[in-house]
Amino acid sequence: MNADSLLKNLDRYVAAHPQEKVHLHFDKPFYASGDDIWFKAYVLDATTLQPSANSGTLYVELFDAQHIILQKRTLPMVNGISWGDFKLTDSLATGQYCIRAYTQLMRNMGADFFFEKTFAIASRIKTQKTEVVKQPPTAKDVLTLANEKAATDVQFVPEGGNLVAGLPSKIGYKAIGPNGLGVEVSGVILDRDNNEVTTLGKSYLGMGSFLFTPEANMDYRAQLKLPNGAVKLYPMPKVLPSGYGVMINNVDTANLKIKVLISADLLGKGDLFLLGQQNGNVAFSLPIASDSQLKVLNIAKDKLPAGVMQFTLFADQQPVCERITFIHPNQKEKLTLMVNGLKESYKTREATTLNLGVTNNGQPVQGSFSVSVTNTNVIKPDTVTGDNILTTMLLSADLRGHIEKANHYLENDDAETRVKLDNLLLIQGWRKINWKKLDSLSEPKFPAEKAIRISGTVTKKNQPLAKVKVILLRTGQLDIDETETDGQGHFAFNKMFVDTAKFVVRAKVASGQSFVAVKLDNIAPQLFTEKAQTTDTLFESSLRAGMHTYLNQTENFYQQQLKSTQKKDGIMLKEVNITQRRAFYFPNGQPVNTGNIVQTILPKDLKGYEDITDYLGNHVSGGAYLKNSERGVLRAYFMLGTNGGTPPFIEVELGTVVNDTYMDENFDLSRLPVNQIERIDNYISRAPLTAYMVIYMKDKTITYENYRKDTPPGMLTITKLGYSVNREFYSPKYEVKNNKQEPDLRTTLYWNPNLSPDKNGNIKIDYLNANQVGKHQILLEGMDSTGKLFHQVILYGLK
Repeated sequence: MNADSLLKNLDRYVAAHPQEKVHLHFDKPFYASGDDIWFKAYVLDATTLQPSANSGTLYVELFDAQHIILQKRTLPMVNGISWGDFKLTDSLATGQYCIRAYTQLMRNMGADFFFEKTFAIASRIKTQKTEVVKQPPTAKDVLTLANEKAATDVQFVPEGGNLVAGLPSKIGYKAIGPNGLGVEVSGVILDRDNNEVTTLGKSYLGMGSFLFTPEANMDYRAQLKLPNGAVKLYPMPKVLPSGYGVMINNVDTANLKIKVLISADLLGKGDLFLLGQQNGNVAFSLPIASDSQLKVLNIAKDKLPAGVMQFTLFADQQPVCERITFIHPNQKEKLTLMVNGLKESYKTREATTLNLGVTNNGQPVQGSFSVSVTNTNVIKPDTVTGDNILTTMLLSADLRGHIEKANHYLENDDAETRVKLDNLLLIQGWRKINWKKLDSLSEPKFPAEKAIRISGTVTKKNQPLAKVKVILLRTGQLDIDETETDGQGHFAFNKMFVDTAKFVVRAKVASGQSFVAVKLDNIAPQLFTEKAQTTDTLFESSLRAGMHTYLNQTENFYQQQLKSTQKKDGIMLKEVNITQRRAFYFPNGQPVNTGNIVQTILPKDLKGYEDITDYLGNHVSGGAYLKNSERGVLRAYFMLGTNGGTPPFIEVELGTVVNDTYMDENFDLSRLPVNQIERIDNYISRAPLTAYMVIYMKDKTITYENYRKDTPPGMLTITKLGYSVNREFYSPKYEVKNNKQEPDLRTTLYWNPNLSPDKNGNIKIDYLNANQVGKHQILLEGMDSTGKLFHQVILYGLK
């Protein structure tokens, strides 16, 4: 495979496997129980860096520290734009929470590249054991406690991938503490004979680098002094006898200096070429002659796309070295904001009216923007982690793992910051493209969703049926769609609807084809990863300290709202404590998991059976038996003694539950697909006198109507969750002046996720200030129609 073939295969791969990036703009950096979380989503095509047209559905999930999903939003997306909200319950405990956002298409690359934001939520309940108002621990206390719990892990990563004998190399290192964050270490590099080779360079957040030239047939190790004072030895990567190297110098603001190094024994052997690309978008491909051990290239940065760039050196058409680096946006790529109407300070409850002009190189732009306004005296800005649309889209969305203080790397473009950023990229490398698989393309496991997708397969005796018409009917509405199965018997519908809807899916087949079945695709939910669970303990402590004022004002605001409601409605609502989630109950009031299990049936017991009644007729326990009910359907019965198992006996029909749904009298056991049964539990209880069969099916989307008597073959009834319904942010109006008005204690003064410039690039925002004086922050984020990103903070006073 030559260079041209590789580039063609890369183009085909990118076309078949599009990638996306997500960023969420939030109204606040932290919250209290009972709060509203408002957010705006921006989604870019990772290859073109333009608003994504690939996906039409975005998933946003709220997790607690135990990785349990508390709430989930399914949102429609148009041109890479969407927005939504979460209403936090009053019962949330103080702790760390996480919001994750992704599209189905992004699942092909793995959860490492999802958007994730970890933040604090403080409980307003005064009896909460964990009080956020306690004095936070000092840095020394936290550090001592951390080192008592776990050891420091240190990673060493050679630039380009390998240490090669005789070739100078930069080694990146990262020291990680027990909380997954960087810690400072010092030390030296020793050879096998304990000779000191070099010392570790200066580090930032536990990351640094150093230069040295390894010798052939030599082993190296690092002798490091850890934060707790202990000295420990760490092995260095093995030294290869021969190979290639790539070194990149990114200190110069105008040019990228790239050195290609070759072992002496490889001179004149094989063709080399260097490929520079960003998520499949090729910036350059340069042939390199292997006639000397050192080749130096200078690449103009203004010819490269902004963000993380990947450089791969190929020898004999095989990747031998890889390196990533960061290109800062140039001035031509930046959006400029003109602010008109802003005063240095305002009075309480005074209106703020601003006219904003968004331009690029002096020309008005079209796009989508969002704005939040908060009081910095009440809500301390997140100056530690500082995530914003620039850090997400240009940096963290293309790197694996948690990035500490990502904003620091993009705040400045000076030499010191570029060195720190280069060390980060040396350590937290990634690979989204597997070069060895480019010539054997496969369909992505998770295709892009344009809408709510209802898909499946039509089969007959487990064999797919092609060119069969499939009808989708939404019950209760005149909403009918029709499609045809492909060569693999597969069909798909894309629907736009909100909340929960019930559909009938039916394959149109000739009468008498009793073995025709419709099987829906059951996409497994996305598992949680540890990416966002790395937390900055010191930041969390300082955040708690900074939440004192916020928590107090939030409580005052809710008490004010409660009094207002009581005055208006003349009622007092009692406080309710939620102790556990709702359990499923049988019609007689018994919990589904009570009583005595007399039999459990597993898939291994059902091997060789096509009809569940064939198995139950011979194997059901406890003296049960099958017979036709009065409705003419086959059901299971028990003879139970009314006096502790002694006569007189009465016949009791087994009540049946499938996937937490109680079956009615028309349920037909014989219609259950045996290969979809996860487990069957048979319960007997004599106080009260009851017997139940609880059946767990693998497919949780199919409702009990699919197992009723006389249901036509090839027909399913399903319940499908549609798009979430968004709420609107409330902005008050002071229409009547009244000195006895209650104080305005809102914590988010203004939120608008849907700001669109007019044809002249102008945006108008208009809102009322509250009663709390202090410095106020207007935070604007967005992107224009070509994907150019925007982030800006505006400050003013309130007296």
